[in-house]
Amino acid sequence: MKHILAFALLLFSFSLNLFSQEDNRHFCGTDLYMEELFQQYPQLREQIHQESITRDLTPYRMQRRESVRIIPVVFHIIHQGGPENIPDEDIYAVLKRINEDFRKMNADTNQIRDIFKGRVADMNIEFRLAKIDPNGKCTNGINRIYSNLTENSRDNVKNLIDWDNMKYLNIWVVKSIYNSSGVGTILGYSYFPQSALQNPKLDGIVIRADVTNYNGRTLTHELGHYFGLPHTFQGGCGTDCKTTGDYICDTPPVYEDTYGCDKTKNTCHNDVPDEPDMTENHMDYTSCRVMFSAGQKEVVDYYLNSQYRSNLWKASNLAATGVNDVPNIACSPVARFEVPYYAFCTGAPVTVLNKSLGPDNMQFTWYLPGSSNPVFDGKEPVVTYDQPGKYTVKLKVKSVYGTDSVEQNAAVMIYPPKGEPVTFKEGFEDNNFSNDFWYVDPGAGNIVWKRTTSAKFEGNKSFYLNNFSYSSAEREFYFILPPLDLSQTQSPYLYFTYAHARKSDASKDLLRVYVSSDCGKNWSLRDITNQIKLPTVTDFYTTQFIPSASQWREKFIDISNYQGKENLLVKIGFYAAGGNNIYIDNIKVYSAVSVPDALNSNLLSIYPNPADNQLNISYFNAGEKQYSLQVSDMKGKIVYETVMQANQGINNYSVDISSIQTDGVYLVSLISDGVIMRHKLLIFRKK
Repeated sequence: MKHILAFALLLFSFSLNLFSQEDNRHFCGTDLYMEELFQQYPQLREQIHQESITRDLTPYRMQRRESVRIIPVVFHIIHQGGPENIPDEDIYAVLKRINEDFRKMNADTNQIRDIFKGRVADMNIEFRLAKIDPNGKCTNGINRIYSNLTENSRDNVKNLIDWDNMKYLNIWVVKSIYNSSGVGTILGYSYFPQSALQNPKLDGIVIRADVTNYNGRTLTHELGHYFGLPHTFQGGCGTDCKTTGDYICDTPPVYEDTYGCDKTKNTCHNDVPDEPDMTENHMDYTSCRVMFSAGQKEVVDYYLNSQYRSNLWKASNLAATGVNDVPNIACSPVARFEVPYYAFCTGAPVTVLNKSLGPDNMQFTWYLPGSSNPVFDGKEPVVTYDQPGKYTVKLKVKSVYGTDSVEQNAAVMIYPPKGEPVTFKEGFEDNNFSNDFWYVDPGAGNIVWKRTTSAKFEGNKSFYLNNFSYSSAEREFYFILPPLDLSQTQSPYLYFTYAHARKSDASKDLLRVYVSSDCGKNWSLRDITNQIKLPTVTDFYTTQFIPSASQWREKFIDISNYQGKENLLVKIGFYAAGGNNIYIDNIKVYSAVSVPDALNSNLLSIYPNPADNQLNISYFNAGEKQYSLQVSDMKGKIVYETVMQANQGINNYSVDISSIQTDGVYLVSLISDGVIMRHKLLIFRKK
């Protein structure tokens, strides 16, 4: 009866503990997901219960194991192109962390209290990234799968990809994890070893990307569950160590999950002997988890030698997955390459990075038509292209175990020495508008800049980004105009129209404009429209925003600092951060039309000049029109900007320019429909 009661506590204590904590607590979802699994497979509940009663740990008690068990691991990174698509370096770092923790090599074991120092265990487990995949191909043990299932993930991500659970430890890395309780945040979860046979597709660990790094110990904790360890607070308090706590006698029972690092805590007083909580244990939630105990090692050894986990570390499986210590692994090579920059100047060196997987003695043949070395034998080519255009790159790899090849069309773009002559105009009406030297960011799945007929400022089409449907982490989506020749252009300006809406107050979208004079190798931020100024409508849109004709706004950007450049690139980037769709139309680059005669005839006047904190503007307008007022310094940086609605006749405005903190000479520009009226302004404040 005691065992049945203890196991009932194991199953149901999670919900009690969870709701006893603050709503913002982070926790492990293993108990929650195991209970859901029991609802699907009621017999599994009894199976685990019977095994907890009958398992014999005697062969593993006081055992001194010298050999290390090696576990082949594969990480499946499920992402939408955001920060959840963590770099390989984060995987290497978290692998280093778990290997230190499971080998008792972590430096912070010096923080363990004297009462527990004699119980610390070296688990004799080493985790290695798989080097051979289930099809016999070479791998680095890291897969990347694009899917919106990365958000609120659960077992559904396992349908995207899973490797044989008897040969590999599968770890799915996701943005966030579904929490049916609605309280707190789940950082990771794992099923207990018995599920490996009940439903092999579910076996493994799901973990958030933001804790998959060296500083986090979530993976160490979840691996404990994977090898059969419950929480130290699982069975609560009691006098029998076999039916309370984690049912392991050298880890004192804990009443409930513990946060922080209070080493004076003793939440159970009826255990014999009465000892403080082992806050240092990896299977609690504390911030000072640094150890496994010898008793926990016995349980892990039991499951490593069981039908659930024993095949993982067999010599035959280590060879099959490529993690044994063999210098040349027998796997079929995989051809991969990467061009670090998409576009280059004519004649500039182009390096193609070799990312192929395979043995050390692979042979590489590159096909680079149009380059200075059309066929190159070697690891990584460095070539030049003398003619502008888009070029294909192909790589063939060969080893004694097989061959592979990969080809990418338009992998390299070479810009012409001179760009498009001004006046440049793009209204997105032509189906082939991007066939020349445009570049459009590949985006994230179906979230990418594309033409649409649903909204336009002029003509029938515009360029838009379906930001409404983008729910992953914040990122910038951009496109680059063809290079511009400003060598003969006086006072060049960039002009376009745009429309945007917010979903809520939480929307933080930005619109940025960059320029580059070295074919995109380096970019300078020229203009930014923040989340306050960006929306062209005041209302929140909780459905797809499609602007009407009156919901567009004009944008003017002074690029006269780059006057004389023969090959200037302009990049327009939309920083997606929780808002609605963005539309852009009618892009123009032109020489500004200044009208000194108009100034002399009092069409525009500014006073006082010099000014201090207040500027008065008076101008004549022939009809109703919207103007953009910009004040820029002599380097072209806009220091003040607003939009003014003009009526027919003389218009008078008073503008607060106290936000311009530096005295000096500025340029006041009044802009509409490609016509710019400008006047110099001196700001001088009496000290």
